[in-house]
Amino acid sequence: MTNSPLLRVKDLVATFASGSDFKPVVNGLSFHVYPGEIVAIVGESGSGKSVTSLSIMGLLNRNATISGSILYEGQELLTMSATERRRLRGKEMSMIFQEPMSSLNPMLRIQTQIAEVLKIHNRSWSKSAIAKKVIDLLEQVDIPNPEETAKRFPHQLSGGMRQRVMIAIAIACQPKLLIADEPTTALDVTTQAQILALMKRLNKQNGTGIVFITHDLSVVADIADRVLVMRTGKIVEEATVFDLFDKPQHPYTLGLLKAMPTLDTSF
Repeated sequence: MTNSPLLRVKDLVATFASGSDFKPVVNGLSFHVYPGEIVAIVGESGSGKSVTSLSIMGLLNRNATISGSILYEGQELLTMSATERRRLRGKEMSMIFQEPMSSLNPMLRIQTQIAEVLKIHNRSWSKSAIAKKVIDLLEQVDIPNPEETAKRFPHQLSGGMRQRVMIAIAIACQPKLLIADEPTTALDVTTQAQILALMKRLNKQNGTGIVFITHDLSVVADIADRVLVMRTGKIVEEATVFDLFDKPQHPYTLGLLKAMPTLDTSF
């Protein structure tokens, strides 16, 4: 791990217009992510987790006002032009969205959707090089029969397979920063474990810094190095994954831990 953070967010405020009022959904948020580190942001629905990720990616809609600082490798994202941020998105930083069926185009084959990212950021590549890379990416995310899968449409794949395709798209250009917004929420337990194992493997192989957003502390225990507990737009606790479960400090964190399902062997 290097001495300089890959991502540094400082005093981030994201405000949305609501009628004549302006409501801060993220309010004074500060955290950092080092290369090769997996940082989990955990909190209940409405705590501001997804707004944080969209702020970093520059994907919030126009009725949002953002202030503070978001530094990626020392570059201030909030003062970058839209063109400069588009050059970074997909190449240097990528995002895996919660529901692949709403993110994948139902009218396009899988190979077309993965190839699109490669074409945008590798304009000198030939069609054959892109086609080969598409198959390589599907193999990387453990999709069986990648040549056949590449020709299918999203509705012809299972939920777990679609999520693997989303991961393939996100890692197509080997980004240094990957933001995963609840990537396992809609999956069964077995598929969820497979996706988490895949993300950990990619993290180790490529040294990718990952921001993993979830409301599920059992997932946090499985994947994170460090954990940020978020409530009402603020970080209320930050700890290593071991310290968070061994000696939580904030009452809200204690409440989340008590809400985790347990294996009750009493009858």
